[in-house]
Amino acid sequence: MSKRVDIQKTYKLYIDGKFPRTESGRYIKWTGTDGETVVNICRGSRKDFRNAMVAARKAVGGWSGKTAFNRSQILYRIGEMLEGRRDQFMAELMLQGSTKKQAETELNQSIDRLIYYAGWADKYQQIFSRVNPVSLPYFNFTMPEATGVVAAFAPDDSSLLGLISIVAPVIVGGNTIFHRSACHRRWKYNCGFSIGNKAHFFHILCRSAPYIGCPRWRGEYSYRTST
Repeated sequence: MSKRVDIQKTYKLYIDGKFPRTESGRYIKWTGTDGETVVNICRGSRKDFRNAMVAARKAVGGWSGKTAFNRSQILYRIGEMLEGRRDQFMAELMLQGSTKKQAETELNQSIDRLIYYAGWADKYQQIFSRVNPVSLPYFNFTMPEATGVVAAFAPDDSSLLGLISIVAPVIVGGNTIFHRSACHRRWKYNCGFSIGNKAHFFHILCRSAPYIGCPRWRGEYSYRTST
């Protein structure tokens, strides 16, 4: 009997709660330390970028309109599911070069960070809102509100933890996010937030760094003053 050929999974993009292949048909080969191909990753194009931004904009109303308690529940649920799939995520982190101890530490920190931001969902408005002094007989308030669509660029030195550290503070404020994954350790991003796909607040595009030559930035919310 001939030797069995392993079927290598192709990790797709993540746009509008779906996992489409890139329209360009291109993909990136992920090789292990032994030089063997581990997985294939779809390489996003400009059209994929546009589709992700359109989907993120469309989702703003629904996500920002959810109650703070509901957003908190969703972030907490993502943390629960990471905990439930601990073995899978540890194995995938180790395939990317982490030791078992490093993978366990990164996974624990990722779960803890999700729970941390889940707790902030219904508290940050109380902390950052203000009652402004006025000289006339009316009240004037300043309160944070969702910015809308936020574009974020992943750090190159981390995978799962870097993803969550950027995404969680953005979505907890009611924003939707377009996320350009890092040049290294790309495939973890596609695994990481597939568990949040029903909310449609998150969109991933895998692409090499020269394609988008912008500095990394993130936004969480803007302020509105009302009288």
